[in-house]
Amino acid sequence: MAYRREGENLWSRFNGGKQGALWYYRALVDTFSGARRIQPLAQEIDRVLTELELLSNKGIPVKAPPSLRKPLKSRTS
Repeated sequence: MAYRREGENLWSRFNGGKQGALWYYRALVDTFSGARRIQPLAQEIDRVLTELELLSNKGIPVKAPPSLRKPLKSRTS
Protein backbone atom coordinates (compact mmCIF):
# COMPACT_ATOMS: atom_id res chain seq x y z
CA MET A 1 0.00 0.00 0.00
CA ALA A 2 1.47 3.34 -1.07
CA TYR A 3 0.27 5.00 2.15
CA ARG A 4 2.64 2.84 4.18
CA ARG A 5 5.59 4.11 2.08
CA GLU A 6 4.59 7.74 1.56
CA GLY A 7 2.41 8.59 4.54
CA GLU A 8 0.37 11.77 4.30
CA ASN A 9 2.31 12.89 1.20
CA LEU A 10 0.23 10.36 -0.75
CA TRP A 11 -2.79 12.63 -0.68
CA SER A 12 -1.10 15.33 -2.76
CA ARG A 13 -1.70 13.10 -5.81
CA PHE A 14 -5.46 13.60 -5.53
CA ASN A 15 -7.27 16.79 -6.51
CA GLY A 16 -9.66 16.31 -3.59
CA GLY A 17 -6.90 15.52 -1.10
CA LYS A 18 -7.31 12.84 1.56
CA GLN A 19 -10.97 13.46 2.33
CA GLY A 20 -11.94 13.58 -1.34
CA ALA A 21 -10.08 10.37 -2.22
CA LEU A 22 -11.44 8.45 0.76
CA TRP A 23 -14.97 9.65 0.01
CA TYR A 24 -14.67 8.71 -3.68
CA TYR A 25 -13.45 5.17 -3.04
CA ARG A 26 -16.03 4.64 -0.28
CA ALA A 27 -18.77 5.78 -2.72
CA LEU A 28 -17.47 3.22 -5.25
CA VAL A 29 -17.61 0.45 -2.65
CA ASP A 30 -21.15 1.45 -1.70
CA THR A 31 -22.21 1.49 -5.36
CA PHE A 32 -20.54 -1.79 -6.32
CA SER A 33 -21.55 -3.74 -3.23
CA GLY A 34 -24.93 -4.60 -4.75
CA ALA A 35 -23.49 -5.88 -8.03
CA ARG A 36 -23.31 -9.65 -7.75
CA ARG A 37 -20.83 -10.23 -10.59
CA ILE A 38 -18.17 -7.99 -9.06
CA GLN A 39 -18.88 -8.76 -5.41
CA PRO A 40 -15.37 -10.18 -4.77
CA LEU A 41 -13.80 -7.02 -6.21
CA ALA A 42 -16.06 -4.77 -4.13
CA GLN A 43 -15.19 -6.75 -1.00
CA GLU A 44 -11.46 -6.43 -1.68
CA ILE A 45 -11.71 -2.68 -2.30
CA ASP A 46 -13.72 -2.38 0.92
CA ARG A 47 -11.11 -4.34 2.88
CA VAL A 48 -8.21 -2.20 1.62
CA LEU A 49 -10.15 1.04 2.01
CA THR A 50 -11.15 0.17 5.57
CA GLU A 51 -7.49 -0.47 6.40
CA LEU A 52 -6.53 2.85 4.80
CA GLU A 53 -9.23 4.64 6.81
CA LEU A 54 -7.88 3.04 9.99
CA LEU A 55 -4.32 4.13 9.22
CA SER A 56 -4.96 7.61 7.90
CA ASN A 57 -8.35 8.80 9.13
CA LYS A 58 -8.66 7.35 12.66
CA GLY A 59 -10.96 4.63 11.28
CA ILE A 60 -13.62 7.13 10.28
CA PRO A 61 -15.23 6.68 6.84
CA VAL A 62 -15.83 9.95 4.97
CA LYS A 63 -19.59 10.27 4.47
CA ALA A 64 -19.72 13.27 2.13
CA PRO A 65 -17.41 14.81 -0.45
CA PRO A 66 -15.33 17.73 0.74
CA SER A 67 -16.33 21.16 -0.48
CA LEU A 68 -14.03 22.80 -2.95
CA ARG A 69 -11.41 24.71 -1.04
CA LYS A 70 -10.44 27.08 -3.84
CA PRO A 71 -12.64 28.38 -6.65
CA LEU A 72 -11.46 27.49 -10.14
CA LYS A 73 -9.47 30.26 -11.77
CA SER A 74 -11.03 31.78 -14.85
CA ARG A 75 -8.86 32.24 -17.88
CA THR A 76 -8.37 35.72 -19.15
CA SER A 77 -7.10 36.45 -22.65
